[in-house]
Amino acid sequence: MGLRGVFGQSTTQVWAVGEKGTILRGDGQGWVAQSSGVMQTLNAVAGVASPGGALWAVGDAGVVLKGDGQSWVQQGSSTTEALSALWVGSATRAWAVGARGRAVRWDGSAWSTVSTNSVIPLHGVFSADPTVVWAVGDGGLILKWDGTMFGPASSPTTNNWQGLWGSDASNIWTVGDSGNIARWNGNVWVGETGGGSGNLYGISGSGSAEIWSVGDAGIVNRREGTSWARNAGGASGAYNALWGTAVDNVWTVGSGGRILHWDGTAWNNVNSPTQSTLNSIWGTDANNIWAAGASGAIIRWDGSAWKTQSGTGTRTWRGIAGSSTSNVFVVGDIGASMRWDGSGWVAAASGTNFDLFAVWASSTGKAFAVGSAGTIIAHNGTAWGPQTSAINTDLYTVFGLDASNVWAAGLNGGIVRYSGSAWGKDTSPLTESLTSLWGTDASNLYAVGGGGAIVHWNGSQWQTQQSGTSNALSAVWGSDATHLWLVGAGDSILYRQPQ
Repeated sequence: MGLRGVFGQSTTQVWAVGEKGTILRGDGQGWVAQSSGVMQTLNAVAGVASPGGALWAVGDAGVVLKGDGQSWVQQGSSTTEALSALWVGSATRAWAVGARGRAVRWDGSAWSTVSTNSVIPLHGVFSADPTVVWAVGDGGLILKWDGTMFGPASSPTTNNWQGLWGSDASNIWTVGDSGNIARWNGNVWVGETGGGSGNLYGISGSGSAEIWSVGDAGIVNRREGTSWARNAGGASGAYNALWGTAVDNVWTVGSGGRILHWDGTAWNNVNSPTQSTLNSIWGTDANNIWAAGASGAIIRWDGSAWKTQSGTGTRTWRGIAGSSTSNVFVVGDIGASMRWDGSGWVAAASGTNFDLFAVWASSTGKAFAVGSAGTIIAHNGTAWGPQTSAINTDLYTVFGLDASNVWAAGLNGGIVRYSGSAWGKDTSPLTESLTSLWGTDASNLYAVGGGGAIVHWNGSQWQTQQSGTSNALSAVWGSDATHLWLVGAGDSILYRQPQ
């Protein structure tokens, strides 16, 4: 089960939270599961440092749980947006932030929504002053609460910020994509070097001279005094996407801009022109392949080398797909969308501010993109337009056989299908989040996701299969119905050989 957050009150009182409402308590000797009473993914846990103090966990669909160390009770959060970060100052003062710029505040008796005047996803929140609260998010956004309202602060980057922590009101750090680190010195946010090139997601410390940040590919950075030093984390990275043309020509891309190529005998590292995490890959043939990812990165394989493309902005791109070398779509955070017309990337208004996670295009050029809160949009060859979704939870992947047979899947195992006229909900046999779809025909599709989950569509129902791993799986692709590859976290690459 994937874990998303951890907090400790002492060496014998530590909590970890994650998928399907998972809560684990560590006592210094081992971990014991605690009942959360919910099935939503929990993204963060925090509390007052002293044992027995206030304790909360937050997660998807606006879930907020309050704990006393032994049991958990759900509280009204005043939102249904996913909450991704939490800060607790005392039993009467806590903040949580999340999707679409949502911020909620605990005043000792209830959670209430506080306007941020933004729809940009927020990933970090912290306060070291009773009248000041900081929040960070996508696109380099930094917001400051002055006791009355939130307002934007100058940021040293447009890359996404992912984590936030401080030791006092004049020493606050934020970390994010492409190794970005910045410090609030009491007057201004200043960028710091030494964060490496991979995405950084978490930061914490014991004081202004002892701070740690962690991220992709096992990155562990330590700040000692006034500088950051790279330390071996001993962990591994992730492969996020797969695409190929044949059993001896398969590509996968992932964290830190990593690119691997399967030549039929072995996986080989291929020189990458970017250090940004790559989230998606698609092509038309062996000599025309695109990959897209963080910080506006879009690269193209021309048959001999991967090269960076220009005019791609700074947004994080989540999905890329098309119908020809002159019709390629890329989608990403906050409804971002662009189209490759054969000579350059041009903006293609999506009509939504929701995050878009994936895109698929039919051979006729009609395309579908999916995203947060069940968002589905379709491109008719001229423009994007909204579609009525049969689900209101996040959709992370979309795949079709033709313009009238399209599937999408996402949070908590949700699966929907487009029959040519409307979207309907399929019955899913699992609750793990699904992140990739691929298939050969209407009786043979696969979806993969969290905890090594695999489900197969046999033409009448979805059935679970064993993957042999508990690592989260990010992508599935096959050269045909019998040769299948899976990739995911922990450098996972799996191959199903024909029987």
